[in-house]
Amino acid sequence: MTSTLSSDSRKIFTLRPAYFAIFRDSLLLLPRLLNASLRVWLGRLFDTPSNQLQKFTSVDWLGELLNLDPQLIEGATIKDVHSGTASRSRLYIRYAGDPATAPGPTSMFIKSSPPGFGSGLFGVLFDLGGNEVSFYRHIRPDLPVKSPRVFYCEGTSENYVMLLEDLADEDCKFCDLASKCSNEEATSVVSTLAQLHARFWQSERFDGDLAWVNRFETNRDFRLLNLVRQLSVPISFRKFGHVLPGSIREVIPHLMNNYCRLEEEWARGPRTLIHGDAHLGNMYFQNGRA
Repeated sequence: MTSTLSSDSRKIFTLRPAYFAIFRDSLLLLPRLLNASLRVWLGRLFDTPSNQLQKFTSVDWLGELLNLDPQLIEGATIKDVHSGTASRSRLYIRYAGDPATAPGPTSMFIKSSPPGFGSGLFGVLFDLGGNEVSFYRHIRPDLPVKSPRVFYCEGTSENYVMLLEDLADEDCKFCDLASKCSNEEATSVVSTLAQLHARFWQSERFDGDLAWVNRFETNRDFRLLNLVRQLSVPISFRKFGHVLPGSIREVIPHLMNNYCRLEEEWARGPRTLIHGDAHLGNMYFQNGRA
């Protein structure tokens, strides 16, 4: 049996890159890129990411953190290290006595700044680590939805570390970008995001302790994101344009040319806190709830 593609599925869709905008934004972003590169290089020169993890294996430090007598802790080791935009590892804690009656968590999840220069530079440019530390310090305590418990967090995007609840021990379902979800799970995602939006709807905290949260008026990343958009969307359009409905394909060039106006329009509405990257790879399900 043979099969053939329809003429529409073989069609190559093109979207001309905005070369002037790419050149302009690259030039304007050069000082920021150089500054971020210097910060990453200096951070790696004087304090490597692994140095921040060393104290986690200290029995005395863990005893103080967990409010336990250090004599109840036999030791701790760090394993399962792998890196991407951040380093991820686990802290395994050994207690004296019967493991079934451990007085504290037997494992914790560690998220820390990556060792590679490229990944570190990406994180500093978008302030990923600093934003996450601020989230666990200022937002996590008042969050109306399930999120990992934080035991310890410190640092900036150049060098940060977080010690979190190990969700692998909590019967959680993890997803990735290619995962599918059921109708019930999709409903739970929408409901969970609605709870987040409702809690911070028109909050006065955005002029107080949450003034650091990105918004249109203070968004330093807009030009950087616009550059990434101008570079990546034409490539994606060429590769995957054939799977998009015609109405979507038609609006993409207009959207690319007027994205700033769209952001301005969004900024006129009521203000609340949003996730910012709400795909399945950044969520987990526990007892059917997102």
